[in-house]
Amino acid sequence: MVYALAGSLVIAVTASLAGPGNVLFSDDFNDGDTSAWTEVNALAPLGGTTFDASGGAYEFESNIELPPLPFYVGDGVLLDESADNKSYRHCAVRFTVRLNNENTNIQLAGRANPETPGASYIAFNYQGHLGIFINVIPDAGSPGGSPPIAEAPFVFDIGRDYIVLATMHGARLSMKVWAADQPEPSRPQIAVNETRFQQQTGVALIMFNQPTFQPGGTGGRLSVSFDNVVITRDN
Repeated sequence: MVYALAGSLVIAVTASLAGPGNVLFSDDFNDGDTSAWTEVNALAPLGGTTFDASGGAYEFESNIELPPLPFYVGDGVLLDESADNKSYRHCAVRFTVRLNNENTNIQLAGRANPETPGASYIAFNYQGHLGIFINVIPDAGSPGGSPPIAEAPFVFDIGRDYIVLATMHGARLSMKVWAADQPEPSRPQIAVNETRFQQQTGVALIMFNQPTFQPGGTGGRLSVSFDNVVITRDN
């Protein structure tokens, strides 16, 4: 359930910490084992992507510098056990992320639909020119999905670790982001109701280009690090 759609690949997944009995899945990648994840190398026609967890975090990097492109394109990984698993319909996803350059944007895909083409899901995003936002993939006629249904200003410093916490509880969606070396905010920066896709499952982590919803993008190499993924049940 990591999909290339109209030239785009999008990943969505986020988590919240709760009691140990509520933890559905966790992975700190300290053992370098990524067997729980399926890698989708959608960038193969453009040089491909290297996925590597040997350093204790899950590193994604495009093998070449991409040219400016008229569509979203990227790569990501799907958490295998989340596919067709109803426990992932209502959950919280928490992870640490570090952007290694200004060309790279990230997405957590949640409640993903396995249809191809026509994949549809809730997307929790960061884009350098837009900040953090939630939208729905796809939107008819749009290669990058619909405009935000909720958004907030936020800027990631390159090379700094941030924690993302995305929650899906019934129709209620929320997103909280903060620097890993700072206190956690008391409230999410974004909270919104969205009734679509409540019966779908699936979680994915994605990196992609395109800093705005306009065609072109900046091009360049894509490079990101994901770590400390914790997914908890939210009944």
